[in-house]
Amino acid sequence: MNKFSDQKKASADKATDDTSKKDTPSKATPAVTTSAAKTATKPDALKGKWKSKVNAAKTNWGKLSESELLKSDGDAKMLAELVQLRYSISLVDANKQVKQFLDKCHC
Repeated sequence: MNKFSDQKKASADKATDDTSKKDTPSKATPAVTTSAAKTATKPDALKGKWKSKVNAAKTNWGKLSESELLKSDGDAKMLAELVQLRYSISLVDANKQVKQFLDKCHC
């Protein structure tokens, strides 16, 4: 082989090595915890506490019946939909009220 063909071969080998390094993930990738994983246990913990919070919720939202509140089981989405329906407010406002209530009562 001549000098030029050796250089081309060396350049081609180096390019192959560089691209294979880019495709290989780092072994030191840290584990990432998603917010969904953090909040996944919160609704389960709330279910046990919710019955004791129904009276406070009834005081906060008098237009909601006790049976509706019990049926919601403390589910924020369901509560917000009930509040929106009974009080004729936007879902955004209902979500804010529910979030404030759940934060205040440590649910």
